Amino acid sequence: MKRLIMIILSVLAVWLGAGAQSAFFDKCDDMKDVTTVYISKAMLKMAKNINAGGDMNFAPVVNKISSIEIVTTENRKSIAEVRKLAGMFSTKNGYEQLVRVKDPEQRVTVFSKTGTPENEFVIVADEGESELSVIVIRGSLTVEDVTAVVEAGKK
Repeated sequence: MKRLIMIILSVLAVWLGAGAQSAFFDKCDDMKDVTTVYISKAMLKMAKNINAGGDMNFAPVVNKISSIEIVTTENRKSIAEVRKLAGMFSTKNGYEQLVRVKDPEQRVTVFSKTGTPENEFVIVADEGESELSVIVIRGSLTVEDVTAVVEAGKK
């Protein structure tokens, strides 16, 4: 009986979450040598009470996130393909660049897009030819929410 329930829950989770991923994620998901991770709101709700260490309380922020998509690769050919697709997260497409950091090993850029049904925060970590990671966070999360969590951890 437990096995049947687990199968039904797994099928429902896949069916309900299947349309939730972005076109970017779907294209990367089909690429060879690319690792993709999709975390749904349901999974985030289950994990919200996990202690991440320190005094930070992530529970209010987790409730505001509807999904997280993570794409990463270490393959040179795949890096070029993912980098090209990640170009969609640009000011030309309504994204605002929040932060850009360049050091000798990597370049990290954070974009946001607000005013749509859900806010999007995109983190692109580019280590040249050795690795590329893109994290897309969607939901009602704001910059102020993130700042509040960080400030609470400093007290």
